[in-house]
Amino acid sequence: MKEEWKPVPDLLHKLTPEQNDEWVSRFEVSTLGRIRSKPSIGTKGGIKIPSKLQTGYLVLSTKIGGRKGKCLAERIHRLVARAFIPNPENKPEVNHKNGDKENNTLYNLEWSTPSENSLHSVHVLDNKPAKGCDNPLARLTEQQASYVKLKYIPRHRLFGARALARELGVHHSTILKYKG
Repeated sequence: MKEEWKPVPDLLHKLTPEQNDEWVSRFEVSTLGRIRSKPSIGTKGGIKIPSKLQTGYLVLSTKIGGRKGKCLAERIHRLVARAFIPNPENKPEVNHKNGDKENNTLYNLEWSTPSENSLHSVHVLDNKPAKGCDNPLARLTEQQASYVKLKYIPRHRLFGARALARELGVHHSTILKYKG
């Protein structure tokens, strides 16, 4: 695939018209998901090295408008999609077809709704939600859940939901979910 370059899409929703003009005239985005700056006074231009967010997405971090300007961190996959992929249905999210958040090439991106994006994650990429004790938000370990199933006696002073909850440091409603 031949690399094609276009000016970055405008950011009028974030920038003043003057800052937006600087943004559009200063950077270009490619079909391979790369960003380059154009030569200007004091800079030679060239391919920009993206930063990586904790979520895994690559971003272009820059400052627009001089010393007192605005700091920006724009997700590269969104810039590529806005520059090259038509969005006639006005879908709000950009989906990585292969699930690789670092692969921002044109052919790996598509516009999607939040629902389509979630379904793609589960059905195509096989990202199943963690269940029970494997879920990082689980309140009890597997050992504790087994203990509750073994010891729980409704309304008992020592082994009722409230007593077990105090012992394990959780809310009594959590015990009622694990009682078996």
